[in-house]
Amino acid sequence: MATDTPTLNVRLPATLRERLGVLAEANDRSLSSEAVARLSQSVEGRAASALFEALELPSAVRLRSTSTSADLTRLLTVCTDLDADLVVLGARRDPLNGAVLVAVVRTPTVTCVMDQSSLNIARPPRALEVRDLFQRLDALDLLQWAHAWSDYVDDTSHLAPATAVDQLLKNSRSRLELPAFLRLLGAGQTVDPNQFRLHRKASEA
Repeated sequence: MATDTPTLNVRLPATLRERLGVLAEANDRSLSSEAVARLSQSVEGRAASALFEALELPSAVRLRSTSTSADLTRLLTVCTDLDADLVVLGARRDPLNGAVLVAVVRTPTVTCVMDQSSLNIARPPRALEVRDLFQRLDALDLLQWAHAWSDYVDDTSHLAPATAVDQLLKNSRSRLELPAFLRLLGAGQTVDPNQFRLHRKASEA
């Protein structure tokens, strides 16, 4: 009998197949149905939501800042693994760096704030790191949906995460205009926005 459901041949390690078999039996499902159900949970973020609810984890968290490269990794991990549906970008005045990046990332599970990082575009190699961040967000189709503050935001790093998120999000924000935002983040310097987004083929534009 013909079916419209596509098939996918996957090689599983023996131990993983055995675990799936045990779980399938416990849930009264076939091995294939168990695999599909668990893949769906992972892709749609339901497993993470259930975990946060079960552990009574907070609805807002601050991304810990240790180094600029680690900060970027954490921010991108949240965007990809927790299925971000909104990214709000800002710039905060900083006496050492001119201006630094501030971000609020909303996911179905938790809202994350990054307001303690020293990420900036004033000088390399940090400029290259921020450029990589923007290009990765663009590759995830998040950059075109991102929002940004039109002026510098206040320092919220001393506030509790939930309070920081509330204070940052209550201010008016608009759809990201990359040239204007990069001028803020660059503390007024001229920055080519095309360097911070992917160069798509003409057929994809």
